[in-house]
This record gives sequence, C-alpha cells and structure tokens, in this order.
Amino acid sequence: MLLRATNVSKSYKLGENELRALNEVSIDIPQQSFIVIHGKSGSGKSTLLNVLSGIEPVSSGSLYFNDESFSTMSERKRTLLRRDHFGIIFQNFNLLPVFTALENVCYPLSLLGVGDARRQGMDALERVGLANFHNHRPAQLSGGQMQRVAIARAIVSKPDVIFADEPTANLDTQTSDTIVELLAELNAESKVTFVIATHHDDFNPYATERYEMADGKMKGMVSKEVEELMSTERIEKNSVLETTL
Repeated sequence: MLLRATNVSKSYKLGENELRALNEVSIDIPQQSFIVIHGKSGSGKSTLLNVLSGIEPVSSGSLYFNDESFSTMSERKRTLLRRDHFGIIFQNFNLLPVFTALENVCYPLSLLGVGDARRQGMDALERVGLANFHNHRPAQLSGGQMQRVAIARAIVSKPDVIFADEPTANLDTQTSDTIVELLAELNAESKVTFVIATHHDDFNPYATERYEMADGKMKGMVSKEVEELMSTERIEKNSVLETTL
C-alpha cells in the first residue's frame, strides 16, 4: 500500500476546550489511484489531507508511506518527505505574487537543487496549457489559470502522490470542468496517485475509490467497481420495470 492511515485522530486546543477534527480515521491509498474524499465544510476532509501530506502531525494513530511510519517524524523530516514525494494543490492557489508563473512552478525544483529547473518548469506549464503565460505574475492571470499554474507546480517534481484540497471551489463551472478533466488525465497518463478533498460531485466519475466524511469520521467508501455494478443493476431493474409496464 502506497499510503495508509490507521485510526488517525487530530485535535486542536481552543482555550480550555478541545476540538476533535478527526476521530479515528482509517484509509488505504493504493498506488496510481484517484481517491475522492467527499464531505461538507467542517467534515474533516481538509484536516485529513493535511495529516496525510505531513503538513500537520497527528494527535494519535499511525501513518505509513511505502510501509514506513511517518506519524512520529519530526517536522523537519515531514518537510523532507513532502519535498521528495508529495505535491500539493491548494484551494487558494498559494502562488508567490512576486514570482512569474514559471518561477512559481520551478520553486519546488530549486529546493531539490535541480539543474535544469527552467526546462522542467516549462514542460509542466506546457502540459497544463500555459506555456505562453510563463512570464505572467499571478495578478495577471485568471482564477483558472492560477489553478493550472498550481497544478504545474505540483506535478513538476514528479511526486508519488498529489493532494488537492477543494481544487475547483473558487472556479466557475466551465473552468471547474476543465480542471477536473486535467487532473483525471494526469492520473491516467503519469500514473501519479491523486487524493482529492471536495464537496462537489465533479470528480466522482473518475474516482477509483470515493469516501464520505462527516463530523471528523469516515462514513463509508464506494469503489469504482462497486459503483459500476450498482449502476448496471439499476439499468437492469429499470429495463424489467419498463417491460412489465
């Protein structure tokens, strides 16, 4: 298993009170999968992405990447894990405003000391259709273009897993559809694993596994195979009813 969480909980101190954002959540994420974690605001899905990606430490429970535990790693080691293996697409893009699109994309490569960062950065921008905008700064780009720059930044270092937190939340419907299709294509072409937190249904047709979260708990999982079987059964039942009528 590429990534695994077992009975993971995450709590925050709010004065004298404690808020439990995750309550003994378990999830297995296979290699090359397209995982969709669905839930309303406050369900805990974004917190789950934060602990799975090593942005935040867990309060209890276990995390494994390639069968190696990282739930008790120091912050520095978790940072190195993210740098070397994970890409992250943020809801609000998190682009550096003084950097051009190309400089934003190349930034992770500079942390890795990559020599041909510019070429790889341009390749990533080409893949998301923004090579002609490489000298534009974020303020000169639309929301959809900024999200595509963020996607290029996430894929440029060829990570094992890309985490996307509400990647279409701030986009119009047409742009949102384009981003959904782009992420699905990247998963199919590059075989990189995607873990997407969203409250929309847009990603469901592409999900290899779809999870539902509420109140910090995992409420259930539906695999693509099961969903296709259920769809086939519904069609067959409807055909029988139509014949009977």
